[in-house]
Amino acid sequence: MAEMPFFPLATDAFLADTDHLTDAEVGLYTRLLVALWRAPQQRLPNQDDWLRRKFKKSDDEVRIELRPLIDEFCQNDGNWITQKRISKEFKRAQKSVKQRSDAAKARWLKDKIESERKANTYGARNAPTPIPTPIQSSYSETGTDPARGSALDGGSAPRAIRSTTASIVAQLAEKHRSKMQ
Repeated sequence: MAEMPFFPLATDAFLADTDHLTDAEVGLYTRLLVALWRAPQQRLPNQDDWLRRKFKKSDDEVRIELRPLIDEFCQNDGNWITQKRISKEFKRAQKSVKQRSDAAKARWLKDKIESERKANTYGARNAPTPIPTPIQSSYSETGTDPARGSALDGGSAPRAIRSTTASIVAQLAEKHRSKMQ
């Protein structure tokens, strides 16, 4: 993808400058402008064989169709083809992109600092520090952990979970019985 894939076009100036061209010449000139826009430093090599390959033209077509457009609308220092308006618009677009990028970075940095400040202010109040509770267990002579239980005593779930579940079931049953009476 090009550094800047959009291409600003001042339609009034474009139409005024190209009014005398045929549709084919306008199309070729537009392709020339886009090639200049996308090229490094907005310049193209001033070599007929390079232009022939880039624009898919024969040697005669480069000489008859493309060279007159370059001579009329572009500057040529012998080595490079440039166009003043393209260079000016590219610099202006780069400046605009940089300003927008800097503004967005500043906005996000401000939001990030504000979020971190709020997190530091309110975060400690909302999340208490957990206190670890040690698990006390002792092994019997059989080597089973009483907190875990065994398959022989009715299940493989830990004893603490089974007893808690049993107590909850008993409480619910008691509430049900009291409602029924």
